[in-house]
This record gives sequence, C-alpha cells and structure tokens, in this order.
Amino acid sequence: ESKLRGARPRRLQRHAVLMPRLLCLHGYGTSADIFRCQLGHLIRECPKLDLVFVNAPNSSKAAPGIEVFFDGPYFRFYDTVTNALGHKKYNDLRTSVDYCVDILEKQGPFDGVIGFSQGANMATMLAGICENERPGLLKFVICVCGVDSGWGEQLPTLLGFQNGRKLTTPSLHIHGQQDGYLKLSERLAGLYDTPRVHKHTGDHRPLPSDVTEAKAFTKIIRDFITNSGT
Repeated sequence: ESKLRGARPRRLQRHAVLMPRLLCLHGYGTSADIFRCQLGHLIRECPKLDLVFVNAPNSSKAAPGIEVFFDGPYFRFYDTVTNALGHKKYNDLRTSVDYCVDILEKQGPFDGVIGFSQGANMATMLAGICENERPGLLKFVICVCGVDSGWGEQLPTLLGFQNGRKLTTPSLHIHGQQDGYLKLSERLAGLYDTPRVHKHTGDHRPLPSDVTEAKAFTKIIRDFITNSGT
C-alpha cells in the first residue's frame, strides 16, 4: 500500500473553483486510514474540504490502545529516545521533515496542514521551514493535541526557532482539557506569535467524543480555514 493516500497534483481547469486543500498528518503508531476515521465528523460536516491523508514514512508499533479498534499497518514520523540524563533525541526527524516538504512541493498546492499529536509537531516544523525557506507554501496550520516541542532544539536552524523567534504562520490549536499531554500541547502553541487556542472537555483525541461538542469544534475548524485566506 502506498504511503500517499489520495495525494496527487491538482489538475487546474479553466475557471475552476478549488476547495481548501489540507495535508493531514496522523499521530504516532497510527496511519492515514485511522486518521481519516478519527476526523470522520469533520469530513461529514465539511464535505468540500480537499483532505489529503498520508502515512508517515517509518513503520511503527501501534499507539497504546489503538490496535483494539484499528488494524495495522502502523506508522510514525519519528521516534523519541531519552537518555539517562533526561535528554531527548528524535530519530528519523530530518528524514520525515524532508518527506513532508516533498509532498507539499510535488503534490500541492496545499492551503494548510492539520496534524494530530505527533502530526501536529510535524505541522509546526513545516510552518517553520516554509517561513524560513519557502514563503507562501502554507497559509495556515491546525495543531490538535501536539505532544512535544523539544525537537526545535535538535534542528534549530532548519526550523527557524533560534534566538527565541516565534512563528507567524496563522495557527489553530485544539487541546483536550483531560489530555495527559496538555502542558506539552500548550508549549507547542507557545512557539507561535498569535496562536488561536481552543480546549474541548475530552482527552487525547482529534475531536471530542461528545457529538454536540464535536460539531462545535468542526465549526471552529471550518471558520478558521475560511478566515485564513483560502
């Protein structure tokens, strides 16, 4: 199975109206198909969005609890290794960054990126790279339950996080109030100059399990995309 799910260049027809196109990046130990299921409410409520789901480039074990609900294969963008001193190293990070940039350039144009968990971290890395090296490649990013930001220290020049600089790419951040990674999600949002932050009552998941609340957050996402120049 190809790692690119539906990622193909748009054939522009004369006078065609293009719908907002988003690159969708899943979390650790899941897949493009799983993320598509997790965003099912958004897909149903916003059928005109052109959502391109891709598998991360590295094979992975399943995320905790995920194999109960979804079959593999499972993928990851990078692996986090912590040494005895508590310092973290992110294996396969640069490879995955290059992989995502290649998709943006060859399978675009894209208006934005939406990422969940580890995918939200990748979305932030792409925002940094686009601001530094490829202005205009992205209009916005949507980060859902991001889990860490220490990778900025590993590739500071590439990502543009040196000297305390903050990202100016328009960003929407969705956090779960019961998420055990909430503080890390907040730290991720802190990398942006003017982040828009919303919290749902749930835990570490792309959209709330409560249908009414999920519908409300779908509207938040839709309004953000509409107001981000698409």
